[in-house]
Amino acid sequence: MAGTKRESGAGGAGAGAGRRGVHHGDLENALISAATAMIAARGSTEVSLREVAESVGVSHTAAYRHFAAKADLLAAIAERAFARLDAEVGKAVAAAGSDAGARLRAAGLAYVAFAERHPGAFRTMFLTELCDATRHPAVVGAATASFARLASLVAGGQAQGMVRRDRDAEVLAAALWAGEHGHASLLVDAMLREGAAKGNPAPRGDRTVLVDLLLRGIAPES
Repeated sequence: MAGTKRESGAGGAGAGAGRRGVHHGDLENALISAATAMIAARGSTEVSLREVAESVGVSHTAAYRHFAAKADLLAAIAERAFARLDAEVGKAVAAAGSDAGARLRAAGLAYVAFAERHPGAFRTMFLTELCDATRHPAVVGAATASFARLASLVAGGQAQGMVRRDRDAEVLAAALWAGEHGHASLLVDAMLREGAAKGNPAPRGDRTVLVDLLLRGIAPES
């Protein structure tokens, strides 16, 4: 099934650049935006650096001055995506106040919302080929830091007595992330729907139900 095609701030940049050309100083950003929009539209990371360059109105030689290979372009997308995810989750957590349960709930909902709004970036962030810390240290570092922040929220819940203490915070954070990531991935791939999506026979899910069940699962036993 085709995934969602929304990509905030990406589609317009790529399409417009192809019609009017790109100043050299803007080319790196234009290539990243265009590639992200293509990935969102296709539901796949199978794009070439040459076609991305053509979409913004430059030669593939010009694109290679910024990215030596497609993997480098994908890594740039992923690195920026993790930074955006961190900002969006951080904003949601800050708005939730000091209650650890509310903060964990806000983080989970923000994670799923990010995937829905930025499907192209989300698909790229977790590519196996970008998990090589030797070749892509910035991406691996950003991913590690993102998970560490979730583990810190779980530890905060343990300190407040709202999260069970018989398991390590990292283990519990991994359980939360696995559930939230699974829901988000199914939404992006249109294998799960939320609300009354006409023409989509996929099972209907609810992110709030998911997150609440996950949090209940890590709560202290009564």
